[in-house]
Amino acid sequence: MKYFLLERIITAFAITVICLPAKSADARKQSGGATTQKQTIIKDIPQGPMKNLLIKVGPGGISKDELDFYYLRFANKAGKTPDTLSPEEKKKAGEEGINDETLFQAALAEGAFNDNYIQSLIISQYKSSETNSKIDPKSFTEAELEAHYKAHPEEFSEPATNHLKSLKLDGTQQDNEKKIKLAKTKPDSIQEWSDLGWMDKEKFTSMGFYPAVAEKLIKIKTGQCSEPIDFMRGTPKLLFYSVEAKESTPIPYEQAKGKVKFSLVSQKQKELTSGLMQKLAQTYKGASEDELLLRAGLASGCQRYISTRQYVINWFLAKKKATREQLLPELKKKYPASTVSPAK
Repeated sequence: MKYFLLERIITAFAITVICLPAKSADARKQSGGATTQKQTIIKDIPQGPMKNLLIKVGPGGISKDELDFYYLRFANKAGKTPDTLSPEEKKKAGEEGINDETLFQAALAEGAFNDNYIQSLIISQYKSSETNSKIDPKSFTEAELEAHYKAHPEEFSEPATNHLKSLKLDGTQQDNEKKIKLAKTKPDSIQEWSDLGWMDKEKFTSMGFYPAVAEKLIKIKTGQCSEPIDFMRGTPKLLFYSVEAKESTPIPYEQAKGKVKFSLVSQKQKELTSGLMQKLAQTYKGASEDELLLRAGLASGCQRYISTRQYVINWFLAKKKATREQLLPELKKKYPASTVSPAK
């Protein structure tokens, strides 16, 4: 809709949008792109907390919870439940876990923690675990929601709108002055008006107008014209006429309740994030925000999340341009596996 309206205002534009898939920092570097954030270099290989370890694999290992995951995955493939697996099946499931951990440890030694995308995964998971997971919208009280609604009236209101027409001032200075005078005195006599329909501030800014200009246009009173507006260098100035203006109106609380709850979640996320960053800044002094989150995430063990480990393994296989079967025989010698005696 916004491109249609833009074309009706100025027809001399052609807009091409090219969408590219997200790339790792290495891929962006190869394609000539640039990263805007200074990368954090991890020189050591933090394993994170190793609790309830059952199998040791090199410097890492497999915890009880992780082994239970492999039992569950194996059982699902076999159409069973974990408690119905035979000893032989449990052994095979455990071998799958050992193979993954072997590849994971090799990937860490290869510098996986210095890949930008892997860093972003760990940062995102840690930040979410310390903020989003601590917010339960079901626990919000009615009084809390109503207080938030009343404290942010502009957020829970229908935006001001204006039914506008536009006129290109593309003649000589003298012709344009006549158009402006006629637009202000006898607007209905002008045939060149382009009817834009109902507009709001967001529509104008999405079309390229500065927010301050968009604000002025929406505030044009019914039956009045704007001053000539510069839209874009090299294009004619524009004149706008208001057919009908409508002011912003509050959305009733009951209708806005879903939006209020979503907004309160967002506010609590910001508050928790702010508190988290202040706390981390005391531990890792002088570090950037991303580095604070990355180092805290590694210390808490976010690198061992199943999804992250799998991505790290795939990253390693792609980097080596080899299959698991090709790499595992040698890697198992480098990262031997052994059972861990339970603590007494």
